[in-house]
Amino acid sequence: MRHDRREFHRDRVAYVAPYHSWRYRTISPGYRLQSSFFGSRYYVNNYNAYQLRAPNRWQRWIRYGDDLVLVNTRTGRVIQVVRNRY
Repeated sequence: MRHDRREFHRDRVAYVAPYHSWRYRTISPGYRLQSSFFGSRYYVNNYNAYQLRAPNRWQRWIRYGDDLVLVNTRTGRVIQVVRNRY
């Protein structure tokens, strides 16, 4: 259990904007994310620690500000948004 907490907190790093003029805004399912959000620095690989479901094929959990967003990586479309989870 202690090891799990350490892993969880180690992943919590300061958010780095994907491009210079980026500003957070609320998004919802159907919104198309730019490909700059698909870099490995935004991936959420430990989705179990955040109580998220496992992504299906061509899907990935992405950090978007303090939100976690499930995205179809082929189209860039948002499937699900979990607000203020990060």
